[in-house]
Amino acid sequence: MLMYVILILTYSFYNNIHYHIMKNLTVRETAVIEKLRKCKVARKSELCDHLKISHMTVVRALKKFGYYSSYNKNSSFYTLRDTPDFDSYGLWAYNDIRFSRNFTLDKTIVSIVDDSESGFTAEELERLLKTNVKNLLSRLVSKDRLSKYMAGRCAVYLSVDPDLKKKQEESRKKRIEERDAKSAIQRRDETPLPDNMDSPAVIEILVRMIEFPSASAASISRALQRKGVSVTAGNVRSVVEFYSLEKKTAR
Repeated sequence: MLMYVILILTYSFYNNIHYHIMKNLTVRETAVIEKLRKCKVARKSELCDHLKISHMTVVRALKKFGYYSSYNKNSSFYTLRDTPDFDSYGLWAYNDIRFSRNFTLDKTIVSIVDDSESGFTAEELERLLKTNVKNLLSRLVSKDRLSKYMAGRCAVYLSVDPDLKKKQEESRKKRIEERDAKSAIQRRDETPLPDNMDSPAVIEILVRMIEFPSASAASISRALQRKGVSVTAGNVRSVVEFYSLEKKTAR
């Protein structure tokens, strides 16, 4: 019941604000707001041409009502302040035109990085924001609005707050370690092996064959068994056949 009352009061509050804003608009300014609400996103020049009004009339209308300008497309597109349905990153897109709750691209990047668990690479930010950010990231670092650390050859952008930066860097390192471990497991699982043989036994056989290229399958198996590696002469022949080693040796 309490939540229902809060929702009603909130709706009433915003309706009152909207009413007072619209009341203070001139007829032409009202036409700008109504047109932009209908088309959702437009350039100022498009509003001027369609409504046959001056550039300043459009500017005044947007300033009075409230608006967002796109962070891509040279900031040339506009939408009303209550149109976007922002996602958890504070982003909203209309076709390929993109808007941010934080208005500008630089503020958007700083906010997203500050709120992140393990920072962002340039590629990760570009996938999220759908626009080029590499040059801007360099400027943000030079102005001490972001920090950067190198994870191998990859630059990771972090918060400038010392405590948050430390947590983000530790989290990123953990992610890299987990990724590398999964990749190693995947590579191991995808490595083709002869039937009923594991990779350590195959490796032992291959190493022995390199050391003693003329040794027979039986002598290789006996030598490895003395080392505690459980392989038979049949296993050795399976490795030779599986990897076509006889054919390669014949060359």
